Amino acid sequence: MSVIDASTLADGTQLRADLCVVGSGAAGLTIAVELAGSSLDVLLVESGGLRAEAAADELADFERSTPPPLPEEPRRARAFGGTTNVWYGRLARLDEIDFAGRAWVPHSGWPITRAELLRYEARGARFFGLDGHDALGGDAWRAQELAALLDETTLQASVHVWPHRIDLGRRHLPALRGAPNVRVLLHAHATRLRAAPDGDAISSLTLRGADGRAVHVAARGYVLACGGWENPRLLLLSRDRDGRALGNRHDAVGRYYMNHPRNDGVARLFLAPAQRQRRALFATLTEARDARAAVRRQFSFRVAEQRQRHEQLLNAETFLYPVATPRLRRVADDLRALPRGAQRDLGASLRRLARIAAEAPLLARAALHALARRPFLIDHLALVDQSEQRPDPASRITLGERRDRFGDPLLRVHWSVGADTTRSLRRLHELLGAFFASNGIGRLESALFDAAYEPRYLDAAHPMGTTRMSADPRAGVVDASCRVHGVANLWIAGSSTFPTGGRAAPTWTIACLALRLADELRATLARC
Repeated sequence: MSVIDASTLADGTQLRADLCVVGSGAAGLTIAVELAGSSLDVLLVESGGLRAEAAADELADFERSTPPPLPEEPRRARAFGGTTNVWYGRLARLDEIDFAGRAWVPHSGWPITRAELLRYEARGARFFGLDGHDALGGDAWRAQELAALLDETTLQASVHVWPHRIDLGRRHLPALRGAPNVRVLLHAHATRLRAAPDGDAISSLTLRGADGRAVHVAARGYVLACGGWENPRLLLLSRDRDGRALGNRHDAVGRYYMNHPRNDGVARLFLAPAQRQRRALFATLTEARDARAAVRRQFSFRVAEQRQRHEQLLNAETFLYPVATPRLRRVADDLRALPRGAQRDLGASLRRLARIAAEAPLLARAALHALARRPFLIDHLALVDQSEQRPDPASRITLGERRDRFGDPLLRVHWSVGADTTRSLRRLHELLGAFFASNGIGRLESALFDAAYEPRYLDAAHPMGTTRMSADPRAGVVDASCRVHGVANLWIAGSSTFPTGGRAAPTWTIACLALRLADELRATLARC
């Protein structure tokens, strides 16, 4: 692999490749790694550098349109490896019901089955550095003591895994460096795809270097792997041969924007006194390290598919995290405040030091428990919820009024969350409360038990659906092979192609879809 910085190329430089992949995050990186060593000449384009840079991240600016609120700084990164430089690292499968068309979820249903993606799981495990056998630990739940208590017609558990290394760009950079057929172009911001005047295909891609110089790429195939916000933005900035936004013959580009509406701490589980010291229970209910598999693992709870169908619920899940006792939290707060407080208020800092010194034995015990990865002085468990949301064409990404430094409109995000999200999460909490109480585990307190309570949702930084997959060109942007409807040599990779979002973090599914697309590209471009 050769690494090229766009700032070293002359203005107007023309590059050629068999395949141009725009974006080096989870989707684009998977494709490049999979095609390394193949007969295809692959150009992987990244708008940032090998590491995070403020100038590149400025290009990720956007406009907000309506509540509910978005995080102040969405987790997106313009650097080699994309958002995997700043992600949490969670991997999980989508459920069977997530692929199904459901009458109570308008616009639901994938044109591919879950079984088609399961075929790529062994290769996905290698990409993430997991053990290929039972990579996501499906058997791990059955070994837990709670498994025997769970009536799986009411509630089910899901397994989430963190690989040993989550910095995917750094993980795969050495292998790509040894691939003679892969080039990486850094500091190259994609601004326009140009349609061929005599057919439904892309003839070139225009990139801008950090200083504005233009680089043009002519390739036999193009893949947009820029993320759930930037994929539709680039299509909206580009034009087909009839002057419309590219791929937007049926006004679907940017529509159906979904995320995972997220609740933090609206519910708390107080363990029954007899349960407080049971380490196995804590390991089941909270995030823990599996030393045998060399991964971190966490279980979540969701409403069983059978009951989702019966009660017409969305697929939602909840995680549990330990919250320390007030005494331990006070000491932790003092430790965090100490470095920045001395300059502002010396007296307050001295008082903090005195309190910390008085709690030295407590801190020593806490440190020993942390080294052993055991819970210590836990007051309660806080619930963190995330839910799918129904695909809504009014929830969308559009072009805004403000412009970036190249003169192009920033994207504008309009995100709406339906009442069915709150109803589904409320029902999940009701069923969890009954389960914990009936099995003597503890008492669940939830603001959602009040029918008048309306959560103030954050998103989970999982943008999806804006170039959705559909069998019918009128209902989406890409077909079942992730090729843009009506454009012969343009594909889209990533969560923007998801027709529905399910309840799970999208990265595992992104990688499996990208592996499937890599096979399609290898076969299609070899025939050209």
